[in-house]
This record gives sequence, C-alpha cells and structure tokens, in this order.
Amino acid sequence: MASPYVLRRNSPRFLARGLRGYAWSCAKNAVKLAIGRKAYFTPLDVFFRLYLRQLFGGPSVLVTCHLEGFEREGAGSQAFMMMSALNFARVFGCTYVHTPFVDIDHADRPRPEWLAVWEAHFNFGVGERLAAGCRGEVVNFGPSSFISLLEPFLTPSTANDPEVGPVPILDATVRQELQRKYQSNKQPRGDRKFAVCVHIRRFNRHDNHNDYFMPGARMARTLGAIEALLEAHGLEHTVRVFSQGDVSEFPEFVRPGVELVLDADPVRSMQEMIGADILVTSKGTFSYVAAVLCDGIVVCEPSMPPQDGWIDCADDGAFDTAALARRLPPAP
Repeated sequence: MASPYVLRRNSPRFLARGLRGYAWSCAKNAVKLAIGRKAYFTPLDVFFRLYLRQLFGGPSVLVTCHLEGFEREGAGSQAFMMMSALNFARVFGCTYVHTPFVDIDHADRPRPEWLAVWEAHFNFGVGERLAAGCRGEVVNFGPSSFISLLEPFLTPSTANDPEVGPVPILDATVRQELQRKYQSNKQPRGDRKFAVCVHIRRFNRHDNHNDYFMPGARMARTLGAIEALLEAHGLEHTVRVFSQGDVSEFPEFVRPGVELVLDADPVRSMQEMIGADILVTSKGTFSYVAAVLCDGIVVCEPSMPPQDGWIDCADDGAFDTAALARRLPPAP
C-alpha cells in the first residue's frame, strides 16, 4: 500500500526537519558563493524560507502544482497531485494558485481539447488566481520534491509505493471544497435508482503500470456482497462495471442486472463513478480520484489508503458488510 500521511499545521517534527534542511542549504550555498559559484535553492528551500516569513507575519506563501514533465501520467494521477497541493496549501495556511494541466497521457482526442475537457471536469481553478499572473515567488508543490518535508507525517510501518508516492488523507474541509469545485458546472442528478459503480483496472495500449491488473473474481466477490445487502434492504439498484477490453474477458459480470461499460469515454466514465451511490475503486488513481469527489459510499481497493469515511477492502475482496449496511438508506 502507498504510505498515507495526515498533515498537521506547524508540527514540531515538520518545523525541525524543514529548518535543519534549510540551514544546511544555506551553509552549502555560502561555500559556493565563497568559491565563486552560483547559489542554488531547491523549491523545498524556497518554500521553507517563505513559510518562515509567513509564520512571522509575512505574506502567505503561494503554492501551485505545475505538472510539466509528467506527460506519461494520466488524468487521475495528475489530478491527485493537484488535490495534494491544494490540501497542503489549505492545511498550512498558504495560498493555492492554479496552474492548468500542461499535458495528460492516454489522450483520445486532439491535445488542446483533451486538456480543456479535463480542466473543465475537475474545476480546480474555480475561485483561484492563476499562478502565471502572480507577482513574487510561487512554490511548485510535488510529492516527489517535497518528500523530505512530508516524511514526518508518513506512517513508519507502511512501505511507500514508488509508483504512487505518499498519499495524503485529505482534510475533510478540503474534500468538501474539491467536491464543490467539481459540482460547480454540473447538472444536479435527477431521480434514479440507487446506483452502484465498479471500476476494474485492466491493461490497455496506453498503460504504464503493468502491475495494476485487477482480477475479475476478486471484484465479483465484492460486488456480490454489495448486491446481497441491497437486496436484503429492498433497494432497487443499477450496477455498472467500467473497464477496458472485450466482454469475453469479464465472464463474472456477464449476467442480468450488470451493465459492462468497456472502452468508453474516460471523462464520462469518471462522471458516472463520481455520481454513484456506492463506488468500488480499483488499483491506480483514476477511480481513487473519482472516489474523493464522490459523496456516496466508497469501498476502497487495498493498494491505496482509504480516505476518512471509506470502507476498506481486503485482498480477497472481503469488506465490513455491517459498516456498509449501517450507511444504506431506508428502502422507499
């Protein structure tokens, strides 16, 4: 599982680590200047200098997430990096300034249209200033570049997944803010049956993560337990399973009451997942990001840490059915 972390403003360990790192950088740069070389401060050094100034009454640090150079990452991965940056800024009292997506992998349409549709889908920039128009220094937050500052918040017993990096347990108010941003240009859901959505990660020609294959049998066990609970509660429901591939690869889901949605428009697919009453996530960040924006019940695949309020799933597909039963609405 990727390492979860919970940010706490002005944690002594955070301040001590940051101050020690910044002092060391200052010492190295003093030596460089003494021998005629140019000084260099990393984005982390710049952040801590500006953050100390903020703590002593100076202006708020400007934080953005500029993802140039991440062209091999898809919409889910890049969106979660932006969510992490906004969470970091809000928790530490900094100012988030938005940088639109630069490039996103897996494009199924011309690049400008591909970027625009994802920008309008997430709406991270709603109500925010653009980083490009800001005066003064803007710090670019990235989990990889900020890992030494994040380490005081990581769970020591959990090994970090190098493909994903450390995963923040988002502040509750930040999750609500992200959901409001997303909903700001969406139509309200009409009356419909209780909706269950399941994401099953499979290989495709664009995939960069060969270990993210999700076995159908495991996901079928999870879905079967959910359906049994819904039937016991008398809740009429729909089930949609989102993935890539041929119908023949999903024999567990070729049955009445289950709609397979294969190789569909990814933006529309994520919108369906976000609007679900129950969402079952898969490996990777695509459905994980959908789950962050979903205000329904989330059953979380075990390779990623569950956010607060989610129901975590075991490796065999089992989960706490009693916890799900307690959260189901009464039958109409």
